[in-house]
Amino acid sequence: MRREDKFADLQFVCGRRNTRVQPINANKAAFHPLSKLLREHFSISDLKQPYEKIVITLDSVDSTVVEKLMDYIYEGKTMVDHRQQLELIDLCKLLQIEVSLRHLYFQSA
Repeated sequence: MRREDKFADLQFVCGRRNTRVQPINANKAAFHPLSKLLREHFSISDLKQPYEKIVITLDSVDSTVVEKLMDYIYEGKTMVDHRQQLELIDLCKLLQIEVSLRHLYFQSA
């Protein structure tokens, strides 16, 4: 469901220097219970622009890592390499997402 634009009410826009900007669709309902920071942003947005999609820019985050976070939140597991694992932990800290990353499966290099 998160891949379909018509159902998405949240979008992460990622893109590091020299890479293409990558929008990643999601749903507020999936992130609401996981992050106090995002809950606060959602509340403000609901008051000021209740029918607009929320866009969060993560210009220093690799879109692949955000996709891995989406996989983990929506499916309960994901495959990562060591670098992605570290970046995923940093992303969770940045967004103040409280989730146990126990079901990370490692890809061989």
